[in-house]
Amino acid sequence: LILVSTKALPKGHWIRPEDLTYQPLPKGWKDGVQNCYTDEEELVGKELKRGVSANQILKRGDAGAPTLVEAGD
Repeated sequence: LILVSTKALPKGHWIRPEDLTYQPLPKGWKDGVQNCYTDEEELVGKELKRGVSANQILKRGDAGAPTLVEAGD
């Protein structure tokens, strides 16, 4: 099972448990499971680096450590 978004989420969104759900890896998925998140704890509290659609597979690199201070602040 891999993690997908439950709804559209904008870039910069801090991921919460209710933003995620599990689904089977789609047949024919070329990136492989190693490029997808499979553990909710890896994503909760991270910041999206790009916006995602509802039911979109969350791939490694889509999220990272939250930005706490913006450049110029």
